[in-house]
Amino acid sequence: MWPGRGSGCWIALAVILFPIWKDTACNGDNPDYRITVQREVTVPEGLCVTVPCKFTVDRTKKLENAVGYWQQWRDSAPCSRASPCYVKVVSSKSSETLSEKKSNFHLPGNPDTGDCTLTINDAKTQDTGWYYFRIEDGKDAKLKWKYDSNILQVTVTGGDSESCETSYPLTVQEQVSVPEGQCVTISCSIKNKRFSPTARGYWRKLSPDHNGCYPIVATNNKSVTPSDKIQTFRLTGDLSDGDCSLTINDVNKQDTGTYEFKIEDGEYRWSYRNKHVNLQVTGTDSESWKNSYPLTVQEWVNVLEGQCVTISCSITNYKSFSPTARGYWRKLSPDHSGCYPIVATNDKSVTPSDNMQNVHLTGNLSDGDCSLTINDANKQDAGTYQFRIEDGEYRWSYRDKHVNVQVTGCDSESWEKSHPLNVQEWVSVPEGQRVMIPCKILNKFFSPNARGYWRKLSPDHTSCYPIVATNDKIQSFGLTGNLTNGDCSLTLTDANKSDAGKYEFRIEDAVVRWSYRNKYLNLKVTDAPSISGEFSGVPFNHSDTVNVTEGDNVTITFSIDSNPPAKVTWRRGQEREYMALGQVLVVIPAISRQQSGTYTCLAQNKHGNDTITFHVKVSFPGPSKIPITGQQSEISITNIVIGLVGITLGILCAILISKIVAKISGKPEPPRESAEDKPDSVYMNVHPTSQVAPVDDRRTALDFTDSNREQTQHYARIDFSKSSPNPHPRPETTETLYAEVKKA
Repeated sequence: MWPGRGSGCWIALAVILFPIWKDTACNGDNPDYRITVQREVTVPEGLCVTVPCKFTVDRTKKLENAVGYWQQWRDSAPCSRASPCYVKVVSSKSSETLSEKKSNFHLPGNPDTGDCTLTINDAKTQDTGWYYFRIEDGKDAKLKWKYDSNILQVTVTGGDSESCETSYPLTVQEQVSVPEGQCVTISCSIKNKRFSPTARGYWRKLSPDHNGCYPIVATNNKSVTPSDKIQTFRLTGDLSDGDCSLTINDVNKQDTGTYEFKIEDGEYRWSYRNKHVNLQVTGTDSESWKNSYPLTVQEWVNVLEGQCVTISCSITNYKSFSPTARGYWRKLSPDHSGCYPIVATNDKSVTPSDNMQNVHLTGNLSDGDCSLTINDANKQDAGTYQFRIEDGEYRWSYRDKHVNVQVTGCDSESWEKSHPLNVQEWVSVPEGQRVMIPCKILNKFFSPNARGYWRKLSPDHTSCYPIVATNDKIQSFGLTGNLTNGDCSLTLTDANKSDAGKYEFRIEDAVVRWSYRNKYLNLKVTDAPSISGEFSGVPFNHSDTVNVTEGDNVTITFSIDSNPPAKVTWRRGQEREYMALGQVLVVIPAISRQQSGTYTCLAQNKHGNDTITFHVKVSFPGPSKIPITGQQSEISITNIVIGLVGITLGILCAILISKIVAKISGKPEPPRESAEDKPDSVYMNVHPTSQVAPVDDRRTALDFTDSNREQTQHYARIDFSKSSPNPHPRPETTETLYAEVKKA
């Protein structure tokens, strides 16, 4: 394993990796030029090792701006077997260009102080060889010395063949761009390979730390602690399936860089050096913001279990945030996805974590107020929280300001098992009635000082659960039981529809503090239905007359307030009844005068009923002036209607004569017009979830098809021809009524 931090690579390696160091060299041709360094170092492939090294020079010389080098013996180009040589592979001057530079070799020490320490990061089999140290003083160009009589032999063991990368290739997105502050999961997989349960994976950032090693940012090896500066990285993939996915939570500009994956499973050890993830963090704001607009918040908060607390938070010298500004409180404990869960926000497009529905952002961001309210605190709420603000292009996470919440007095959940709450979970009471709901805490007696609280689990304007009943006071709700006997009975004196909801009981007595969160009272307040109506968006009352013009598109809406839901009967005059549940929406396109009349909607449940009746008067459009070519004449609409009536009577006479002739001649009578062809048929569009039988049980009048298909329109033909005041409507008039019934 690689060292993660703190004491340096060489200490961690000495404890964990057991490198082999032999025969410390401490001599040279000149007694003034001495070096102390290990003779041999052995390191497993892929790991990091630091080789301590000290050297001296002529006492009369003072090193200033000195440059140190480690050189490797070579018998290949640019050298040869016949003429081997040493080539520089690393320089203490990082900006210096070397033709044979090894990017994983580093000189972390300062040569001016005689430090020649060498760090070999991500050791490769190619690093095996012989090395010596060389010093050159930048001020005195004549001071050059090579400590070639003291050779360091480096051996890298366990190197796998590169065929592993070919046989088990790594697939990963190589370029990733993510907005600052967000959470991203980078998919990664190793093909054609399954690993043992003890397999270990490591993600490293290819930017050497102060020790010269690549820091481990994520691993499933619990014995290795990732770098303190990169605690937001998680290896979230399951290596047994070859999944090496990486999750980066709350990314910031320091996370920009290149990352490499390494796998260890028994003798199999391999760093995928040809496959990197290049991460780019976009939209990063200057850190000067936190100095200009600092966050002021209480950093340590202690709250009693079950209580409600508001933590004041403000952005000092706040800028004018827009109405679309969004604030986010996150808990710095990664969830199953490896991301910090959002526990409170004013962003309606984001759903806070299911486990943290009692935490709310109650401050007004337009005033720079980011206050946080924790309602009904429980032990799962304990932890560290961070605030983030987003407003247009501005995005900033206050990573140096946290709220640490401690929840005290948390009782063991075994309490609820030892002393269960016995209460009816569903209670229904008519509006205005009095009801007493029995409640009992089993196997427990309490002191006279015990306090009980019934709370409604609907946060009030403060985002806290309001206490509706306690033995401290009695209002419309009353805790009428005797707690000393474990009696927690609740009395409601005058039930109101606003009382409906879910209730929770809490007990406090000496060291006992417990909210029965797994046992709720669900209260339903029932009432008779009431109906309100709108005609094309305009409200109307019972017995109102509504005037419309023929040809208008009309929408009638009946809204029914009822608990339980009412059965709704829709009726036009006395012609037809239809029953449904919920809100009724009636659409009449291009209304005709034949659709004038009385309309009724009846809603009823077991507690009562309500009816709304109104009259529709359809008038013909006013007189029109039709220009006649060649003269200034006016023909009234009345004259046109009289002419149309004459034509209609002529057509009817012709039909009658044709029937008489057909009867005399013995020819069969033409087939009767089908019901589908009748212009005065009425069609009702019925939502499939709301279909019920007609009130008068004329089931043949309704022909529902595809009743199980969602979003399917269902039509039923209803013949109004027998009751229509005009059995022969104008041919151009089609009387069509669409009644869409929506479930409440």
